Amino acid sequence: MTRRIWAVLIGVVVALGAVYLILERRPPAGAQEGGPLFPGFERERARKIEVLGKLKEEEIVLEKGAQGWVVPADGGYPAEPDGVREILDFVTDARAGRKVSENPDKRALYEVDDSGLAVRVSGAEDALLAHFRVGKMGPDFLSTYVRREDGDAVYLVDQSLRRIFVRPGPRQWRDKAIFRLPGPDITRMKWTREGKTVALEADPGGNWTLTAPAAAPARRDEVEALRNALSTLQCDDFVEGVDPRKAGLDAPWARLEFALRDGAAHTLDVGAENDRSQRHVRRSGSDTVFLVSNFRINTVFKSADDLKSPPPAPDTASPAPDAAKP
Repeated sequence: MTRRIWAVLIGVVVALGAVYLILERRPPAGAQEGGPLFPGFERERARKIEVLGKLKEEEIVLEKGAQGWVVPADGGYPAEPDGVREILDFVTDARAGRKVSENPDKRALYEVDDSGLAVRVSGAEDALLAHFRVGKMGPDFLSTYVRREDGDAVYLVDQSLRRIFVRPGPRQWRDKAIFRLPGPDITRMKWTREGKTVALEADPGGNWTLTAPAAAPARRDEVEALRNALSTLQCDDFVEGVDPRKAGLDAPWARLEFALRDGAAHTLDVGAENDRSQRHVRRSGSDTVFLVSNFRINTVFKSADDLKSPPPAPDTASPAPDAAKP
């Protein structure tokens, strides 16, 4: 065989080898190192989030209904908005970090095989929008190994992801907010606690007046803090199947009533205390019984003295000296 033929054959082998290496090192479809991990993902199309793990308590399904995201396993109770937002934020913004492997035999090493969390985000009619595995923590404990289900590449993402995707059971995905209301829209409040009544009312200019136990100007800063605490009040936990009488809700220890600008009225009943310094609480229009710490209760059941504007300070200026007499 002539040298020319040998040279041609060697050239063909080298070219084939180069093509093989390019194909082997090519990133999987849809993801490139440093680029978006889920290019083209549109969060507004998401209708269902599923997380499946080795442990039953790691599993959760969240669904988006007409009124927002809910937890189907808990009777369709509203899901915590921040938890859903964090998941969708990750899928929307995740970058394919440093690629650590493309070898399927090494998936178990990074726990991006069946031992890792499987996360699936789907849209209408179960259309798949994102499907990936969340593996073990990275060497700095602030990163996580991730693999798209449609590829072999394993990436090290600069986030601790188990905090986002894992909670101990469906109940921990419930929305713990007792009220989600615009605080500035609250215009009237009245509460009775241990036989003592306090009432407040705002005028059109936003100034507040105590109307009970006696009429007096109210401190605006204290009322604003109270309105904010009430409009964002959260529980510590939920109580299932409790008898309202045993929870002290048939004859509440305290009751708070308030109204919004649009005329909508709400009531909060506070019942018996448990051995963890929490009280049983129920809002109007709901059968759910919440447990709320005494500390949080005290942020909305203030005394009249806390809210009353202090009297003006006396004028201590020295009187002007008498004019010199002629």
